[in-house]
Amino acid sequence: MVLSYFDGNTCKTKTYTINKYFIHKINSNSFLITVPHGAWLVLNNEEYRLLRLGKIHNDPNLFFALEKTGVILTKENKDTLINDYRERYHYLTNGVSLHILHPTWRCNQKCLYCHSQAKPYNLKGYDMDKETAKATVDFIFQSPAKTIQIEFQGGEVLLNYPIVQYIIEYSKELAKTHKKEVGYSLVTNLTLMDDEKLDYFLSVEKLGIATSFDGPKYIHDKNRIYLNGKGTYDDVVHWIKVIKSDKKTGSRLNAMPTITKFSLPYHKEIIDEYLALGFNRTWSRYLVNIGNASRTWDKIGYTPQQFTNFWKSFLEYVLKLNKEGIQFSERMTTIYAKKIMDRKDPYFSELQAPCGAALGQMFYNHKGDVFPCDESKIYDIFKLGNVKKDTYSNIYKKPQTKQIIRTTTNLGSLCDACAFTPYCGTCMVETYAMQGGLISKLPVDRRCELNKAILKHLFNKLISSKEDRKIISSWTFEEIE
Repeated sequence: MVLSYFDGNTCKTKTYTINKYFIHKINSNSFLITVPHGAWLVLNNEEYRLLRLGKIHNDPNLFFALEKTGVILTKENKDTLINDYRERYHYLTNGVSLHILHPTWRCNQKCLYCHSQAKPYNLKGYDMDKETAKATVDFIFQSPAKTIQIEFQGGEVLLNYPIVQYIIEYSKELAKTHKKEVGYSLVTNLTLMDDEKLDYFLSVEKLGIATSFDGPKYIHDKNRIYLNGKGTYDDVVHWIKVIKSDKKTGSRLNAMPTITKFSLPYHKEIIDEYLALGFNRTWSRYLVNIGNASRTWDKIGYTPQQFTNFWKSFLEYVLKLNKEGIQFSERMTTIYAKKIMDRKDPYFSELQAPCGAALGQMFYNHKGDVFPCDESKIYDIFKLGNVKKDTYSNIYKKPQTKQIIRTTTNLGSLCDACAFTPYCGTCMVETYAMQGGLISKLPVDRRCELNKAILKHLFNKLISSKEDRKIISSWTFEEIE
């Protein structure tokens, strides 16, 4: 198709092709148009009619808006779009950078929603030994990624502190040999922290500490308890205050609440608790229905609509604080906003298609077994191999690995016709846990319903309120941990 237009006194023409695009009707006179690499724009009824009928050449202003967005393809925007697609899907060719290690499966807590199905701390046979630790780190450094991020998860990782320390020191040596950058993330419930361990962790460059903190004591102590049933709030808050008291190291600590049924009436109180402890952001993380959560769902679970209502109230309160001059951000909103407003994907596995499983992250348990992601570790069906028997290259030659990647592309499913698919992603593990297969039945998929509701509301915010858009846009400059 051809557009003819005047540039000054000269008549010019442009040949164009309509790209694949998605549609969401906002209201009676507004349509959200998105394209696979994440660009978007809003059209009115007449503009949408011209696009639908292939008559956009009748409106030069519409033509140039669609060309800039990539809804139409021309010779002039070809190189820009190629670069946009390359930026959007950069994680497909970089090699795995996030490597999640399981120093121990044991834990001193029995949290109601634990997706790891952690074992009691006094059991034997669930710790990683030095031989396996060395083999795992050797395997990790076979990744072609220039930057390696090693994340320690449990169980409670501090129950095997010597191995954590060994992995850090050995990987620092390998990073020099392989000329790679290496960083670390320690995911801990903090209750086994002591001054000696903390001093060591804070001495390690590029090491962040992450913990779970569900808010006020009356919420936290319902969700996160010791094996004897006692709440963990007081011990967690003690170490949060210790770490936060040092301005140089306080920024190393991140925390997030997992939202259960107990949390739903208390969005304001959760945020106020985080502010009181010196945090300037948090994350309203919804429950994943796997592991312990699937067994306690009647007690702690909720519908997608109930969570969406909570998140909307959570976001409104955060925006209100910002308007009052208090800097505070909500991390889930930030991730979505980065996907909507930035060309480069923020590298959050759960909202990618293909997802980050086996592409952006890999998980290694205490025996050296390799899984495509953290959540998949409790299901043997997802096991890809073992660090003592397989090489990094061999893992990627296996049909199972290829099938996992293919499964999460969102191609060939209802996702491929959804306006929000450029900003969304499926979770094969939750799908397997709840539906018994890897391909989701989307009409009954709670994650799909949640993500779609959140994205609809966020787009409405960005489109209808300049003030809210400015605040949310400012959050996109923050780093995603």
